[in-house]
Amino acid sequence: MEIKNRKRILAGSALLLFAIYLGWLGYSYHRLPAELFAAPRWLFYALSFTLGAGAGLAFLGQGHPLSNLMAAVVWILFALVGTWAAFFSPLDKLSGGLSILSPAANRSLARILFGLGAFLNLGAGIYAGWKFFNK
Repeated sequence: MEIKNRKRILAGSALLLFAIYLGWLGYSYHRLPAELFAAPRWLFYALSFTLGAGAGLAFLGQGHPLSNLMAAVVWILFALVGTWAAFFSPLDKLSGGLSILSPAANRSLARILFGLGAFLNLGAGIYAGWKFFNK
């Protein structure tokens, strides 16, 4: 049991440090022109808060009464980021995909996959919130 708690604290600490780093990046980017970035500045804060909530979830553990609420926050914030990527990200910044498809088809595929991921994350967040409020 001690090893499990140590791993949980280590994972939570790593997530918390990364969340602080992303929050610092978001804060630092406010001094730079917005034209330099493909993503809006609030996205860094949303990701930072998501990782911070994930760190809180790791620290709390599975049996804590607030764990479902923290999980709902994490899932819904991931859905928010995926929704931005699916609907509002600049088309010229989406890359990757399948080599047999044209760049336009790959961009459409990326938007579809980000949207599907956002939809699934939202569903998981709603379910976790439902579990929290129905206990």
